[in-house]
Amino acid sequence: MPLAAFRFPFGQDLVERRFGRLPRLLEGIQVDIEKEVAALRPSLERMTDCAAFILEAMENDESPERMSAQINTLEQNLALSRRRQALLA
Repeated sequence: MPLAAFRFPFGQDLVERRFGRLPRLLEGIQVDIEKEVAALRPSLERMTDCAAFILEAMENDESPERMSAQINTLEQNLALSRRRQALLA
């Protein structure tokens, strides 16, 4: 029995229904990505500023052990944020 006998909608209409939503979905994803990138930017700037102040405090001999732990935490957070930023790009 040929497939045409089953009357499957194998035409342009089916393709349009399946892929017609794709551009709108991709635009929505793009908007979400742009929002996340915009939210990451101030966070990265704050972490960078904080690291600069910690380094300055270490240069002024203020508890290098405590500052070292804070720098390690900031370094990890910066690395994670930059990886996420690169992934979004």
